[in-house]
Amino acid sequence: MIKYKHALGMAGLAVSLLFAAGAVMADTPVGTGGNRFNFDRDYKSEISAAQAFRLTQGDDREHHKRGDHRDDGQVIIIDVRSIEEYVVGHPNDAYNVPYPNIYGAPYKTAGRAVIKQSALDFFNYVAAKFPDRNTPILTLCRTGKRSVWAANILANPMKWIPARDGAPLPDGVALEGYTNVRNIWEGFEGKYKWDDTLTFALDLNNDGELTPYNEAVMEQNPDRDGWWNYQQLPFSTELGLDNLYGANNGEFIPLYFQQ
Repeated sequence: MIKYKHALGMAGLAVSLLFAAGAVMADTPVGTGGNRFNFDRDYKSEISAAQAFRLTQGDDREHHKRGDHRDDGQVIIIDVRSIEEYVVGHPNDAYNVPYPNIYGAPYKTAGRAVIKQSALDFFNYVAAKFPDRNTPILTLCRTGKRSVWAANILANPMKWIPARDGAPLPDGVALEGYTNVRNIWEGFEGKYKWDDTLTFALDLNNDGELTPYNEAVMEQNPDRDGWWNYQQLPFSTELGLDNLYGANNGEFIPLYFQQ
């Protein structure tokens, strides 16, 4: 059973931590990944869901030019969740390129065939759709795990395709990675926030309970920190043909409309 604590009840702890910040920073080990799962990272950086939303807005692209976060091209969100997940909701204009499951989300596999996607096929699909390797790409999944795998594949395909597929690349294949890939840290749904001791999950909406999380369904949960939950960022259920996986040949399009 998950313990929880009201977010407002953490105010005193936050003040104490602020005064002790220097000591904490000096003594705290730093993971090499930076993502919430601390996986190895070959892509550019993490990015928050809020910042990702800002960068996809036309006006903000012209004004958001701080340091190495400048984006001179159109920012692309690649949503790597399965078709069923994408259909329920996704960021406006996000492209669905599922990895590692095209169909058969982890929570909906009972009685359904799972259609897998190899890392090589994933990379080749993105490369055909967005041939400019300087395209600013933001990867997204449910909680920020699969999107890390995808970001690494796009940034360093020669290393991560064999690692993820468990087989060497075909002889003579040389793949150029993308130079500007970032992972949307919280994901679309996100996870619970925890207090500094990692003892209590936080009641972010302060309604007196930790809103239960059901792995079997996709539904909004105000206590989880993702794009459409606590952050309340705009999302869409519209299915633009060009944004759907397999739009080039129509192979998987029917799966979007049989949920």
